[in-house]
Amino acid sequence: MNSEIQQAKKILIRGVNWLGDAVMSMPSVSALRAAFPDATIALLTHKKLIDIWMKNPDLNEIIPLEENLCSVAKKIRHHKFDLAIAFPNSHRSAIELWLGGVKERVGYNGFLRSLFLTRTVDQPHKFVKLKKLTPRLVKSIIEGKSKHPYAFDSRFHHIHNYLALVRAVGAKEKIAEPRIEVIWDELMEAKNKFNLKNSNLIAINPGAEYGPAKRWLKERFAQAAIELCKKTNCDICITGGKGDLLRCLEIARTINEKLGKMAAVNLSGQTTLRELCAVFKLCNVVISNDTGPMHLAAASGSRVVAIFGSTSPELTRPGLPGSTRHAIVKSTQPCSPCFLRNCPIDFRCMRSITVEQVVNAAMRLLSEQNKI
Repeated sequence: MNSEIQQAKKILIRGVNWLGDAVMSMPSVSALRAAFPDATIALLTHKKLIDIWMKNPDLNEIIPLEENLCSVAKKIRHHKFDLAIAFPNSHRSAIELWLGGVKERVGYNGFLRSLFLTRTVDQPHKFVKLKKLTPRLVKSIIEGKSKHPYAFDSRFHHIHNYLALVRAVGAKEKIAEPRIEVIWDELMEAKNKFNLKNSNLIAINPGAEYGPAKRWLKERFAQAAIELCKKTNCDICITGGKGDLLRCLEIARTINEKLGKMAAVNLSGQTTLRELCAVFKLCNVVISNDTGPMHLAAASGSRVVAIFGSTSPELTRPGLPGSTRHAIVKSTQPCSPCFLRNCPIDFRCMRSITVEQVVNAAMRLLSEQNKI
């Protein structure tokens, strides 16, 4: 490593573009701070993600990312950074740093992309070229004619992708838990705004922006919530984005009709990211598909029952790789994970996950917290 990197006083992190990835990059930001305790560290990130970084103790500044490339470059150039690390593996992120005049520019290598970087890093575990399975291959696996092409373990978790970049500039191996700071006032404001009176609260997050293949059946979310209400006398809050509104409304209606009381409140499309963090922190358990809010819940301090069908917990489980703090309910179908947006056959990965499995996982987490 050259002396200019070691002596860097002003460091820029070009943040990732998606919520779950942003949470999974947090341990790398902590590792970078530990390696450069006296440096000024800034994060360049999309406006939609600023809320989750607002109170991060490892950052000195947050810079909103503009759509216009020249505007971004102008902002970067104004700060006169010594060192920048591009977390996204995109050409644009490398070009931004180059146009911004940063002296040392670090990122993953790639075709033409490396021309805009001063130091490139090989992808960890590059022997795995992760691709979606084709519908034809999925059917062949189900018929026993082909084997699944992937085998993962905790070394492949996406957290390690970002850690490899900061290790290239001197950060150590130790991994800190992804964490989003939520203060008492935020908790009280969320509790009052959304009328969350019951201290025994469970959240369900039934959506997934990526596509239907990542979504457990809405009827089973509702039934799991009903069973947990009966067992623990909890209330249910249902979370999601504006696109999840109809799905969440149907789940809330089913729960309330079956229980004969207003046990479930639908918050989909009503919360800011900061408010969603506070809601999750108020919950004893969050039950979620593999999606951005799943990571948000874990980082906010809740314990999570994470449901995996078309994706792999070895790659994107909540919290730290290999942690037992959260419960993983995973499909055992031979075609899983396929990484497809839509199932090309009969959705057997999610259909194979039962209400009983999810309820038992939630009850285990509750018992470990002495909440039942």
